[in-house]
Amino acid sequence: MSSFQLMEILPDLIVAAGSVVVMIAIAVRRNYLFGFLVSIVALALAFVSLFLIPSGARLSDILSIDGYSKYFTGVV
Repeated sequence: MSSFQLMEILPDLIVAAGSVVVMIAIAVRRNYLFGFLVSIVALALAFVSLFLIPSGARLSDILSIDGYSKYFTGVV
């Protein structure tokens, strides 16, 4: 994968990494406030990273990212 393709899936990578960090943090020490804050920060970073993706980007022949896909990714 090129760096451009990684930039296009960055919001999904941030959400996945945030959930792994929360699972590890809760396994080490059960501080639910910390887990909550890490979850909120990860989701906020993923939302902000949606604006870094250029509209009309094509990840592959069958997957393209346009304004509608960015909007509905942000809604979900």
